[in-house]
Amino acid sequence: MIIVGGIIKNSDNKYLLIKERKEKYYGMYNIPAGHLEENELLIDGAKREIKEETGYIVDIKGIVQVGDTEKFTSFIFYCEIISEQESYNSDEILSVEWLSLDEINNIADQLRSPELILDAIKRVEDKKVYSLDIIK
Repeated sequence: MIIVGGIIKNSDNKYLLIKERKEKYYGMYNIPAGHLEENELLIDGAKREIKEETGYIVDIKGIVQVGDTEKFTSFIFYCEIISEQESYNSDEILSVEWLSLDEINNIADQLRSPELILDAIKRVEDKKVYSLDIIK
């Protein structure tokens, strides 16, 4: 299974996180991400998932992280918002929230995948965003 998603940071230095409604992860915070569909390109899948989960249309600027676990491989991109219409599927998402790095660190125990999310955010903070050429 392949997961695609994005780290989005605004001009106030806050990051966009979603709060899960799904029973297994109810109330947990996550970056906007989801499953890549069959025959879908990585970048297209990330844009689709972010739009479905937040309503925002984004431009993919680079790749932040490639992760691999026993259950999935993830591709996390750094994104910039090009259209700000927040909306989300309330059947899957409780809320969409902008949080500072300090706020995210304070809720680390409420992150769906703390190590992956905090690592991806740290990479953005450290300006370790890589060219999309590495996945082409």
